[in-house]
Amino acid sequence: MKKRNSKILDNDFKLEALSLINCTFKMKPLHSPESSIFVDIKPSIKNTVDRTHEVEIVTNIRGTELDDSVEEGSGRRKKPWLEFSATYFLVITENKKVKEKDNLVIEASIKAVWPFIREFSQNMFFRAGIPAIIVPMNLLEIEK
Repeated sequence: MKKRNSKILDNDFKLEALSLINCTFKMKPLHSPESSIFVDIKPSIKNTVDRTHEVEIVTNIRGTELDDSVEEGSGRRKKPWLEFSATYFLVITENKKVKEKDNLVIEASIKAVWPFIREFSQNMFFRAGIPAIIVPMNLLEIEK
């Protein structure tokens, strides 16, 4: 098994777009740096604790990775490695709120996106063969 570099680069996990109303974002999964994940989510937002939102999302996930089985020189093509629909939980902790026009912009730390289970144990998910998706701080737009 290849040893992974434990350092996570922000560029690898940059969110292309994330709006809590209807969004698509693209990330690189931890277990396969050459892969990418596109996630379309339509979440329902619940306030669970002050300054923390728990967002339950039902999402379609599609992922691709480079196919190493293609002979060298012929160019590697992408093959799907993950495709399913599932319910995920996204936990967001607010850092600050800014009012812009009619929208409330919240700078937040997105803790993790986990399928089915709310515990944040990355190792548990790697052992189960589930790719753990961790994203960095970003600006989130939340409609009033």
